[in-house]
Amino acid sequence: MRSRILSILLTAPLLAYGSVQAEIEFSDDLSDLTPAERAWLEGDGPRPDIAAMQKNTPPQPGEDDFPTRFQNKQVKWLSPEDVPQNDYYLVNHLILTPDSLAHGWVTFEQCHHQLDAMAKIDIVYNSQTTRGLTITRESGIASAKAGTAQVTLSGIEKDAEICIEGQSRTLRKASEGWVLERGPYMRKFFNGYYPMHLKETLNWSQTDLTLSRPASGHSLGRHFEQTDQNLTAKYWFEGELRPVYQFKRRSPNP
Repeated sequence: MRSRILSILLTAPLLAYGSVQAEIEFSDDLSDLTPAERAWLEGDGPRPDIAAMQKNTPPQPGEDDFPTRFQNKQVKWLSPEDVPQNDYYLVNHLILTPDSLAHGWVTFEQCHHQLDAMAKIDIVYNSQTTRGLTITRESGIASAKAGTAQVTLSGIEKDAEICIEGQSRTLRKASEGWVLERGPYMRKFFNGYYPMHLKETLNWSQTDLTLSRPASGHSLGRHFEQTDQNLTAKYWFEGELRPVYQFKRRSPNP
């Protein structure tokens, strides 16, 4: 039996003033599903891939006091070991420049790692707020073509990867500085979510900004390492993640 899976990985730095998304859409064969997997797809059972590692921990609220702010649908924070190491994961590198402060454009490189074997994948960006898409590197992919707001992959092997560079209008001026709004990030599958690992790095060395939130630290599902000009943020979660990074002008030296 051949069935269609619509799987959306909402991942991209795309929209200036609101939620943003990149869609990855593909088809696959469900003939090798176990009875438990089929029961879940038909709405008659729990998600089998998650049930074995579920803990009796209630979902955490989307906003919390840990040193950043989130605008989320409900997120369940996970420990790193709860996200299988051989699963898909996403790495974003973001660079703020003087043009970012003037016009909101942020340079990004987005890398999709450990893709599943598929005939075709379309990575679709918001055409109104994305420009200059180029493919910086790829492996395990027969063909990869970048358009104005879409990257089309074909002949994808298991564990393939691709990195895409471009600019997105995601930085906005706020009353107390600047706000970089990200996401939503998710691995959505029908009516549920797969665990996801996201690594996001920010560099603002070309500006006179300083990061006001988040600060260095770690808690369940989140780990932040900050220097004067860089932040490395790592997330392990289920749900729809929308992190918000807040900047202000650097105080002049006395």
